[in-house]
Amino acid sequence: MKRILLLFVSITFGLEIYSQGKMFVSVDASPIYSYRAYRLMDYSSGNSNVPSGKVLYNYFKKYSDSTESPKFGYQISANLGYLITDKIVIMTGFHLNKIGYKIKKTFPVAHFVISDSIVTPYNDNTQINLYSNLYYFGIPIELQYKVYTISKFNIGLNIGGSINFLIKHVTKDLPNSKENYSEYSKTAIDISAGIQLGYMINEKFEVYLMPHVSDYITSNVKINTTFSNDLFLKINQYNYYGDIKFGLKYKL
Repeated sequence: MKRILLLFVSITFGLEIYSQGKMFVSVDASPIYSYRAYRLMDYSSGNSNVPSGKVLYNYFKKYSDSTESPKFGYQISANLGYLITDKIVIMTGFHLNKIGYKIKKTFPVAHFVISDSIVTPYNDNTQINLYSNLYYFGIPIELQYKVYTISKFNIGLNIGGSINFLIKHVTKDLPNSKENYSEYSKTAIDISAGIQLGYMINEKFEVYLMPHVSDYITSNVKINTTFSNDLFLKINQYNYYGDIKFGLKYKL
């Protein structure tokens, strides 16, 4: 990580000499609100002895949708941009992010009340909070088109995508769950879009706020469940998230 930051700073100072006002660097951070989608990729057709894998998938999806929910994460980014024209900008750089989802499961627990030598049983529910987190290092490419500029304010539309490399995954889940059948993709590609609201502090510095959404178009996780040659299903998990970037831009 230190080497990446050192390389980024070295390139920035080197380009400042030759930029002629067409390049800039920016850093931003954002809270992320992320979730996942499941897609059935392959399944057994079934026969007179076993049901179709699609039937199992319907149960899987219904159960997952009832127990899983979005969760908060974060993203930090450093970018290098070039002004192709006064309105069009191309950017690249790197980002680190944490995405995932929460799992809520409730279990009945027996309790006993002892009063006057009488033992009275009653049932209660205990909720366990679990989660699945993915940590990525990503390299984005984005285009921005400045739609409107007035005085020190500007509005821009951002579109792009990034290739993301899985750093690690941290999962707190129950034994014998889908985690035992999951294969985590080492790389995942996403597409993204946002609306940037900028304010020029002076000729060099600009602060900005950008509501932003991102959707992975390649699978983050592959879930392969095989019970027998006649009963199996393959499911892909695709994560997505929304965030609000808070950033600072410096014109070289």
